[in-house]
Amino acid sequence: IYYTHPALAKKGMEIRKFNLNPALPEQQVELALKNTGEVITEGFVQVEFTDKNTGAEYRVLDQSYGANFLPGDLRYFYFPLPQDMPNGEYTAMAIIDIGSEEELIIGMKDFQFENQ
Repeated sequence: IYYTHPALAKKGMEIRKFNLNPALPEQQVELALKNTGEVITEGFVQVEFTDKNTGAEYRVLDQSYGANFLPGDLRYFYFPLPQDMPNGEYTAMAIIDIGSEEELIIGMKDFQFENQ
């Protein structure tokens, strides 16, 4: 059981890591998020890729992935790359939504993708 004092209300989330991790068994994007706020925060994460040459977009999941974060929590998420993504230069974008009262948190990373 975690108690949140009524006087605490500050929400905050930071992207601590966002990269393509070649050390993982399959090509995956690694995303680390830290709750920098004072309260338990529910966050929804979505990752999508845009081909820099064609503008084609690829999503990892059809829906957002949700998780609860205690204050100070550092959580790692691993997203497999879409199977239908051709080789090329991409921009990966992570979108984190921590509630309608807060701004979206966006992280972007450019990378070269070579299908293995």
